[in-house]
Amino acid sequence: MAETNTIHFSWEAPEFKQYDKSFGWYSALYFILLILTAYQIIVSDYFGAATMVILAVLITLFAKRKPEVVTVELDNEGVTLGKLYIPYKHFKHFWIVNTKDHKTLNLEASTYLRQTIIIELLDQDGAAIRNLLLKHLAEAENSLPSFSQRIAHRFHF
Repeated sequence: MAETNTIHFSWEAPEFKQYDKSFGWYSALYFILLILTAYQIIVSDYFGAATMVILAVLITLFAKRKPEVVTVELDNEGVTLGKLYIPYKHFKHFWIVNTKDHKTLNLEASTYLRQTIIIELLDQDGAAIRNLLLKHLAEAENSLPSFSQRIAHRFHF
């Protein structure tokens, strides 16, 4: 008899961890980008200078973006993130990061680009989620935050 598709975990989580950014954070960002832009102008790389200005605008827009709250569901066949459903067969492996800075479920897609989906666990039981996922996916050997996660958390982005 086939197992019914039962939702085992369901919670609401922000799309990403939001950090409040101070005046000093923005000042440091613009100072660094100003120096890089000035250097590009000095070496007559006007395309590089324009790129730095565009980069400053994009970083500011992303830094001010507030995360949406999405419903996360884990069932016998896959993961639902808001309106998006992804079957387990589309993932290569998973790992749970549980540090003082954050607690996330990371799912690496088995696609060509190997995109990692990062889901905030908040107050969810990581061990119980791990036990469910072990029935469907391999666990990655490294359960540390990725390089990009460490950089983003270090600089509060």
